[in-house]
Amino acid sequence: MPTGNDWGGRLRSVLHVLYLIFNEGYLSTNGPELARADLSAEAIRLTRIVRLALPDDPEVAGLLALMLLTDARRPARTDTDGAIVPLAHQDRTLWDRDLICEGTALIDEALAKGAAGEYQLQAAIAAGLALLAALDEPLTGHHRLHAVRGHLLEMAGDRDGAIDEYRTAASRTTSVPERDYLTTRAARLREA
Repeated sequence: MPTGNDWGGRLRSVLHVLYLIFNEGYLSTNGPELARADLSAEAIRLTRIVRLALPDDPEVAGLLALMLLTDARRPARTDTDGAIVPLAHQDRTLWDRDLICEGTALIDEALAKGAAGEYQLQAAIAAGLALLAALDEPLTGHHRLHAVRGHLLEMAGDRDGAIDEYRTAASRTTSVPERDYLTTRAARLREA
């Protein structure tokens, strides 16, 4: 076991590897399937073990929250043929509410402890996306809902999702300056 000054660096490396395993499971880099649920589930299982060992560490809680909030959307990510369904078009009734509740509770607890690390911030963005889903029905068709979702997706690193949301927002606004701004945001992301 690491001691003293080695602990922080080792823990950061362990969390990074767990995050990489989760990401490979959530979006496979090769093969015929979009995702490998077995890898995502294993990363979550291992992160739960780390959380049991370090229940007061906010970054461990933040990473677990991020994984849970992201994995909660997995059932709605593809259609019956396995094609990707963009976030804006996902059937949110398929999202796993238990994972969303657990992830939200973890991130609330982690953020209350003070300094926010990268996993906590990403998890907070994922909780924000989940909260936006509740506004879909009352704000159906409103461009600002799509603009906010685009911004959160951009912050979370989902460039394609952000571009789709910015373009949708641009197509629904009647304000020329807003349309131009949103179109420019989408174009800049496409070029990046």
